[in-house]
Amino acid sequence: MLDYSRKSVKDRIEIELRGRVDEHAASSLGELARALAGGEAPVGIDCGGITGINSAGVEIWARFLGPLSRERVVELSRCPVALIEYANMTELVLADAEVTSVFFPLQCAACHVSSEILVGVADLGADGRLVVPNCSQCGRPLEREVEEESYFAFLEFRDGAD
Repeated sequence: MLDYSRKSVKDRIEIELRGRVDEHAASSLGELARALAGGEAPVGIDCGGITGINSAGVEIWARFLGPLSRERVVELSRCPVALIEYANMTELVLADAEVTSVFFPLQCAACHVSSEILVGVADLGADGRLVVPNCSQCGRPLEREVEEESYFAFLEFRDGAD
């Protein structure tokens, strides 16, 4: 089940999503879309609470985000790995929204702990490489679960649209 909270902050609407984006998310996202319809204020959507997304959820998400991001500025923050994986398959996932930050997957080869770091898209270097921290369990350097070039491919969809 997908839940959300909404609040106005200055001249902006902030939305926080929690739960799975799947076939059961249609009612929550439909309700949210109706509440936001016709407005002009920029919308910030914190996606950090999304715990998963499936193919049915991608379609429902695209029907929500597409029209919203065409009528006003929408920024997505704290995008989970699952959402970015789908965004790299089809540009419909992000529509015209701007992604400001994503979680990037890492793993420790020594103790097999998986973790994620929050990466600001604006903070990516010219070469697109991340500074990878050490494992919180054993102190050894973490390894990338995916290469930055393929993980951040969704940015090319956005750049190509401008």
